[in-house]
Amino acid sequence: MTIIAALAIGIVVFCVFSYFSAIENIEYAFQEKQQAAEKQIAVSSNLIDRGNRIYEATFDGQLKNGLEKFRDVYMASGSNPAAIDLFSLKDEMEQYATAEVDLYIVNSAGVIEYTTYAPDMGVDFSKIPLFFQEFTRIRQGDIFVPDRSGSGVDHTRVLRKFAYLPTPDHDYVLEMSLNMEEMPHEQRIFTYDEIIADLADAHPVVTNIRFYASSFGPFNINTGIGETGADDATIAILRQVRDTGEPVVVSDRDNQTETRYISVDIEDTTSPVRSLMDFYAEVKYTTESRDMAAAQALVTYGIIMLLGLAIAALTGILVSRRISQPVTRMVDDIDIIAGGDLDHEIRSARIPELSKIADSTTILVTELKERIDEIDRKNRELALSEGEKTLILNAVAESVFYLDTDYHIIWANAAGRRITDGIDGIPEGCLCYTVVHGEEQPCDGCPIPEALVRRRPVQGTVIAADGTITEVTASPVLNDGGVPIGIVTTALDVTDREAAAEALRTSEKQYRDLFTSMNTGFALIRRYEGGDIRFLTVNPAFAEITEICSEDVSNSLVEDILPGGGKMGEEILQRINEDRAEEPVEFHSDILGKDLRIAAFATGKENEAGVLLEDITGIVELRRQQCETLEQIEQNLEHLAILNDEIRNPLMVILGYTELDEGIYADRIYEQIATINELVRRLDQRWLESEKVREFLRKHHDWKPDRSDDES
Repeated sequence: MTIIAALAIGIVVFCVFSYFSAIENIEYAFQEKQQAAEKQIAVSSNLIDRGNRIYEATFDGQLKNGLEKFRDVYMASGSNPAAIDLFSLKDEMEQYATAEVDLYIVNSAGVIEYTTYAPDMGVDFSKIPLFFQEFTRIRQGDIFVPDRSGSGVDHTRVLRKFAYLPTPDHDYVLEMSLNMEEMPHEQRIFTYDEIIADLADAHPVVTNIRFYASSFGPFNINTGIGETGADDATIAILRQVRDTGEPVVVSDRDNQTETRYISVDIEDTTSPVRSLMDFYAEVKYTTESRDMAAAQALVTYGIIMLLGLAIAALTGILVSRRISQPVTRMVDDIDIIAGGDLDHEIRSARIPELSKIADSTTILVTELKERIDEIDRKNRELALSEGEKTLILNAVAESVFYLDTDYHIIWANAAGRRITDGIDGIPEGCLCYTVVHGEEQPCDGCPIPEALVRRRPVQGTVIAADGTITEVTASPVLNDGGVPIGIVTTALDVTDREAAAEALRTSEKQYRDLFTSMNTGFALIRRYEGGDIRFLTVNPAFAEITEICSEDVSNSLVEDILPGGGKMGEEILQRINEDRAEEPVEFHSDILGKDLRIAAFATGKENEAGVLLEDITGIVELRRQQCETLEQIEQNLEHLAILNDEIRNPLMVILGYTELDEGIYADRIYEQIATINELVRRLDQRWLESEKVREFLRKHHDWKPDRSDDES
């Protein structure tokens, strides 16, 4: 039945195609008739125009003579057109002319200032650019120029033959015309009436012809007398023909007509008025023959299609009885195989073609089974490979997501599922910024937009509302054309790392602040291969104490910066390497003129040491002053002890004499002696206390008085 249906469809397609081909041929034949008719109009019009041109040239002689006389009169008037009696001159010329004469004087602006033909008074040729261009050329020349006959710029005036002659001063153009309407009609060898007559005989499809001037006014091209004015619709069509240069077609299916508006170009290259010689033709055709042929084609191919379908149906009935049963069995077998039973055998048929189909299908099923086995094997290998990749991706600490270009999550590894609030198996279509960060739009700092635009991996940092800091890397997945089709993102929570880094930065800042602001000088030195000892860094206090520039110290030799410092650096490193680091050493630098205290310590790196340097010049000076003061106190105490003894001895003598004398002042003397004795006793007590202070200083401050003072 499928074959019969295909045959029926083929018959229908053939008939439809043949019908449209016939319609196309009918239309093409009709268009050829139109083109032939329009070509005949153009050729005939140009032939008639050439004949009329030859006929009109016979009047050029009398026009030239008349214009030369007109020029003589102009010169005699002193080149004053107002002084010329045009009507008297007209009457004089008509005595020798074969037709009525009219005279014109046209100024340089193209306006007719003086004329014997009142309807043309004031006509402005400048409104006709192409003609005015020719008119200006004539005015600037010196020769007689004949022109064609015409009925005015609007083709509504009397048909006249024109000629022109410029004035010697080139201010005006003298124009003369002959009334061609007065010429016997039979003198014209060619007439446009023949066009219509010949077309009617040669082209029965043409029913009517109308002509329109270049100004779109209808006219009788034979007489030049205007007809009723064209309506707005016709003028619009003629303008379209003029602007596009292409014919315009108007169809009237109800009346079985088709009207074509065409441009008729007159091959005149010499006449000044040649730009106005072209005209338009309205050619009306009857489409009755074309429509009848189309109807006949429809009937013919319709009958052919019906007969073909009937034959196909009859053939189908006859053939189906022989073919349908084996085909049905084969279809049933194929359906069983299609259901999944690839081991089912297709039953053979007596028809050779069906047997070949059955054998080919069996071979195809066998190959299909092999392909399925191969696909199953590949799928198992692929599943194993995908499982290994999934295990690898699930083992990494970073959260891995595969997204589409609209931020929907397609796949996530175990770490990615853990950060999405414990969702196991993220539902397809979830937005990453909603699931991961609870946002309604892409997060600030997300690198995905930039990666999609730049089409290369981009790294960014996303800070969530809860302060969590995530380091995100977005890598676009591109198709063969380089267009992003997805994006792989890795996200790592670096909050703790950033906190540690911030703490480290704070610690480093504190260390740096301490390093730069501490009053104790600090330096790092290192011994390099070859024995050179160089500064690694020094703080401002070290540079100030040693009177060096800290900017020039880095990686400089210690000996170059501090003469004599290289030996001291070698000793410091040696003591540290031998674990013989001692207490700080104080010394006086003759170069710097300062008392210094230096202490060294190991940094944990081989051949490297830290050095602490203090300027103790002030402390040493204070110690010296303290020693001098204490020595002075010691001397004063010793002198005080001596003085006490020296005071008691005279006092005892005075007491002895007073006891012997016992005069009237004895009591008062006793009182004063007692007072002095009390003072001496108190001096002794203070001396004993001073002795304790001296012993304390000797014991705890290693103070020893000068021996010379003791001896004294």
